[in-house]
Amino acid sequence: MERGANKLKALTSEHYHGTESIIDGLEKTAPRDYNQFNAHQKDQLGALINHIHALSKLINKKIQ
Repeated sequence: MERGANKLKALTSEHYHGTESIIDGLEKTAPRDYNQFNAHQKDQLGALINHIHALSKLINKKIQ
């Protein structure tokens, strides 16, 4: 059970820090209007969504 808990903790930390990093970067560089986002900023939004989806799945995961 401890191995499962450690793995879950590591995955949660990875996705949390990924989310935090992307948000920090977008806050500094992204325009207010989505239509003015460049390709990299749009890619960052996609990565942010992926991190959020992964975190939501981890919240519902049971430790085995």
